[in-house]
Parts: sequence; structure tokens; C-alpha cells
Amino acid sequence: MKKLRATLWLLCAAAPAVLTGGLHAQPAPAATEIYRGGPVIARRHAIPTSSEPADITLNFVNADIKDVAKTILGDYLKLNYEIAGGLTGTVTIQTSQPLTRSEVLPVLEQALRLNDMALVVTGGVYRIVPLASAAKEAGPAHARGAPGFGVEIVPVRYITAAEMAKLLESLAPTQAVVHVDPARNLLIVEGTADERQTVIDDVAQFDTDTMQGMSFELLTPTYTDAEELTRELNQVLGGLTGSASGAVRLVPIDRLNAILAISPQPRYLEQLQTWMRRLDKPGQGSDRRIFVYHVQNGRASDLAATLGKTLLGSNSQSQSSMTEQAAATPAVAAPQSENTTINTSNATAPPPPPPSAPVESASSSGGNNAMPGVNITADAVNNSLVILATPQQYATIKQALSELDITPLEVFLEAAVAEITLTDDMSYGVQFKASDAHNTVVLTDSSNTPSIGPDLPGFSYIYTNGASIQIILSAIATKTHVEVISSPKLLVLNNQPATLQVGDRVPIVTQSAVSTIGSVGTNPIVNSVEYEDTGVILKVTPRVNAGGLVQMDVAQEVSQVETTTSSTIDSPTIQERRINSSVAVQDGETVALGGLIQDSRTKTRKGIPFLQDIPILGHLFGDTINNNSRTELMVLITPHVVDSIDKARAITAELRRKMPTVQPLFERGP
Repeated sequence: MKKLRATLWLLCAAAPAVLTGGLHAQPAPAATEIYRGGPVIARRHAIPTSSEPADITLNFVNADIKDVAKTILGDYLKLNYEIAGGLTGTVTIQTSQPLTRSEVLPVLEQALRLNDMALVVTGGVYRIVPLASAAKEAGPAHARGAPGFGVEIVPVRYITAAEMAKLLESLAPTQAVVHVDPARNLLIVEGTADERQTVIDDVAQFDTDTMQGMSFELLTPTYTDAEELTRELNQVLGGLTGSASGAVRLVPIDRLNAILAISPQPRYLEQLQTWMRRLDKPGQGSDRRIFVYHVQNGRASDLAATLGKTLLGSNSQSQSSMTEQAAATPAVAAPQSENTTINTSNATAPPPPPPSAPVESASSSGGNNAMPGVNITADAVNNSLVILATPQQYATIKQALSELDITPLEVFLEAAVAEITLTDDMSYGVQFKASDAHNTVVLTDSSNTPSIGPDLPGFSYIYTNGASIQIILSAIATKTHVEVISSPKLLVLNNQPATLQVGDRVPIVTQSAVSTIGSVGTNPIVNSVEYEDTGVILKVTPRVNAGGLVQMDVAQEVSQVETTTSSTIDSPTIQERRINSSVAVQDGETVALGGLIQDSRTKTRKGIPFLQDIPILGHLFGDTINNNSRTELMVLITPHVVDSIDKARAITAELRRKMPTVQPLFERGP
């Protein structure tokens, strides 16, 4: 038994050496809780202490058994005894030190055992019988530690009786006999009191609750398969057959993708956590998993499309949950999610149909490309990317996402459309009318009637002799100065189209027809009407580079409704000022998109032929009309790159300052 205990001690001492040999780094705080076991308590036989005097000395050398029995059992111990009939033999007992009364019987039993005899207690009588028949005559012991040869039943609680019997093969006394009762998990021990007690003590050493002294931890890897990580950890700890396998036991649990670590020493589990963190690294596995990337600044569908083309190759497939009707929408009707639109028009037309439902998901999967088997799906509802890939592939994709998913720039655009119209008209001439009973001579500027009259407003001098002669001298001068300025302002994301529209939707008759419904002469007229947007319309798509240069695709329009004078069609005339251009300008600089100078001079003379051509005097025989018109138009635009919240606040404050009349509306609120 001492040899086995020494061996066990060496095994336990060797296990920590294997574990701690490669774990010199300081263990980090445990990722999961360690369930620490309690101490293992072995049941030990308590040797009673006695106050009896040690005054018995035995000295028998080849003495007859009858003499020995009489001296020890009869004289010293005062016990009733008998010797089986026909039993003979000699016994040698010598003690170097005096014995107490309780120590005498075990010594006698040992001496009898050496001479194939046994001491059996029945009915209070100590009988010396042959060893071969001792078990039958003795029967089960009535009390633990009762003197004499006997049989004791020892229950086993924590391991099987068969395993316990194997453990006792090298430990139990050679004279003791151990039988196994597997049905009731019992051991039946035959032998002297000392032999039985030795077996019972050995059973108490091994029959313990080993789980009570174990510590447990559930290790959950993030990137690695639990079964693969278990093999790697076992190699680090010395192999499955090494000494460390007895100190730490690793059990992979596939259902949880976790590892159950069991060890009698909690510090081993803390060191095991350090090794798991070293081995559980992304990019090392080959199994595909699902990763979710939450987009912070852009749109998940845009990132999925970019990654599908860049990482998965040009042969990647895209899937969308858009319906065929939504997919067939013309390109000019841009979806609301793709544009920033401010519309304050006073349209009388019925509202356009609502935009189609937003795309819920878009996926790209690769075939024969640099990343086979990768699938990227955009979840538009949560603005996230769902990526099916290996950890190594996901690490590459995540690195690309860190460069793509950045805070977008914004551009604040200030446009100015200024128009000045100057008109200088002058008309002067002479009208006269002379008539008698048979003749009438008229010089007038009116082609619709032969009568003459003053031009009002203006200067007119009228001479008449009563009825036959009328002369009117007229002079009219008209000057107009019209200034029109529009200054739309718009904030838009970088590389995104935006529209600002302030104006009216004007109905225009494009076709008229007489209905066939009704009687002749009362048929209604059916008109086809289209609506034309008028007012201030600004459409722009800015692109900002790293140096602050802003490239813009600009469409600027200023239009208004005028009365139709060029035709008899009962439909308004729309006066337009429109510019479509692409320009590049530095942040904060103003650039002219275009300008227009229109100068018109018209001179008209009407009068009596030949006489109106006489120098100086010719003005008395006709009318002179001078029309002078000048129009100046200029369109300017200034971009401001907004790359911080402070700039956005400053631009908002500046815009409010420039519009003091609407400032009280913002302060009052809705």
C-alpha cells in the first residue's frame, strides 16, 4: 500500500510540471466561470487509544498450542476457550516489549494464522480451529473490529465493487479473501480482525466522491471548432497518454461547440484559458460560418454590391426581393431611398403613385473566383451585412469594410440666379385728319380704325378747326427695370443626387377633341392636359476628392409662366432659364455656371410715303417707334464641404441669419 501511495504521489507531482512548463505567461482573467470543487475526504479507521497498562510479555518458542492457549486465553485474558478435537501443533511467539490486554489477541491470531490455525469466537467462547474450516464455523462478524476470524460485508458507494477488488489485489493482506457481489455492489472480506480492518481501511481510501474534488469550466471558442481545439490543447498539455491527461480532462461538446475542462486543480483551468485564447484565432479554420456586420455609415445594399463585384469577381450573382413591377419602374422616377428631394410646389395634379417597397435583401455569391463559397446578403431592414464565409475570408472582407464603411461627406450648395431686364421704348409722331363733304384724308398709327386720337399715357397736342381738320402731336417714352434673383440652397451627401424644387406645376393643354357623347352642337370638348414643373429647380450630384475639389453635375432651371402672345393657343407660355453643366471647384470657392447678355434694339417708322423720308420735316408726316431691351443673366454656385458637426451647425446658423423673416417661425416651432 505504501508503494502505491508513493506512485500516486509521483504522478500527481509530475502533472503540474507538464502544465506549468509551457504556461509562464500571466493568465488573463477567466472568460467563463470556474466551478471549484471541494476537498476529497477519505474515511479512515480510527485507532482507539487505551489507558491500559502494557504488562503482558509473551515468550513461546515451539510451545504446544494447548499450553499457549491456556496461558494467553485462560491465565492472562480470563476468557473461555476450547481447542478443536484432534488439533495439534506448536506456536512461537516472542515480544520485545510488553503488550496491553487489547494487543494480545491480534498477536495470537497472527501466530495461529502462520501455523494454519484460526481463532473463532462463537457464543462467547474462543475456539482454536483449523484454518480451512474457520470460515464456515465463524460466520459473519457481529461487530466491526470483533476479535477472531470472521466475515465482514463492506459496501462500496462511489465505484463498482469489481473495480475496487482490482485495486485491492496488490494491497490486501495475502491471507485475506475478498469476494465481489456485483448485484448489490458489495465486498465480502474473510480473515482475522486485523486483516479485515486492513481491507476496510483500504476501501475507505479509494471509495471517495472524486467529483467532489474536481473543478469544472466550460470553454467556448469563438473562431475554432471545439473538437479541433480539444486535440490542439491535448497536444500542448502533453498528449492524451501523457501525465497531463490525468491532471486535466477535456471533453468536447459538439452541440454547444464548447469544451468541458475537468481538473482537480483550479489553477490548471485558469492557465488553460490562456492557451485557448492563444489558439482560438480567426483565419485559422476552414469551416464556413455566419458573420453579421452592422453597417455604421453607409447602406448595406451598396456595400453588398461593391463587395460582390470586387471580392467575388465579375461573375457573381445578385438576388433581390424587389417585385417585377418595382423593377420595371423607369429610371427617371428615381426611388425615394436614392435621392434627397425637397418639394414645395403648389401642384394641382393628383399625387404620383407611392414608391415601391424598399429592397429587403440583396445577396452576392461567388463561384469560380478568389473567394469561392462566400455569400454576402444585405439586410435592408437592419442595415446589416450577413456574410457566410470562413474566418479567414471574413477577416479579409472585414478589412475591406473598415475602409468602405466610413462617415460620408456632405456638401452644402449655394446657388444664385440673377437676372436684370432693362426696357427703353419711345414713340412719337403726327396724326391728322381732313375731310369735307366728298373727301377724307387720314394719317394715323392705328390700322384698325380711320379715327385719330391721343396716345395715353404720354404727351399729346391736339389742334382742330371745329370739324373738318384735326391734328394730334403725340410723344410717349416707356422705361422698365426688372430684377429677378433666386438663391436656392441644398445639403446633399457626397456622390448622391439631390433635387430642390420650389414652384408650381402648370397645366398645359396638349390635345383637344370633341366628344362623341351627346347631341350635335352640345358635344363637350375633351382636353389632354400635362403638368409642367416651373419655378426654381436645382438638381445636383457632387463628388468630393481627397484634396477638397468638388466635382458637380448641375442642372439649374428658373422658369415662370407668361401670357401667350406668339400664338392663339389657349395655353400659357413658360419662360425658362436652364443650365446643364459639369464643373469642378475647390471647397468654398464660387464658380459661374453661365451667363447671358441679350441686347435688342428695334426702330419702326410709319407714315406717308416719300414725305416721311424728308430730313427733319419727315417726322411731321408719320410715327417713329424706338424699342430698346437689354437682359443680363448670371448663374453662380458655391459648394461647402461639410466634414464635421461643427461645420454643419455653422452653416445652419448662417442660413438662419440670412433669412431673418422666417427665423421667428423656427423659434416658435410647429
